[in-house]
Amino acid sequence: MFDLAQGLLASWFGRLVLFGMTFSLFFHMGNGIRHLAWDIGYGFELPTVRKSGIAVVLFSLVMTLATFGLAYATAGGN
Repeated sequence: MFDLAQGLLASWFGRLVLFGMTFSLFFHMGNGIRHLAWDIGYGFELPTVRKSGIAVVLFSLVMTLATFGLAYATAGGN
């Protein structure tokens, strides 16, 4: 059973799913920080809302790529 799961996660589809899940994790974290700022009354102006939304997407993408880069560097590129 372990070999089947290992094979699935090592396939291109498995890696795509892992990439999407990792992106979702960082996106959720970034939006949580954004909402904390809103809770204290900062960032309600429309230009600020747009900028913070773009910042969350960029943060999520950069952190996802950094996580995968670190994982591949640690695993030896397998």
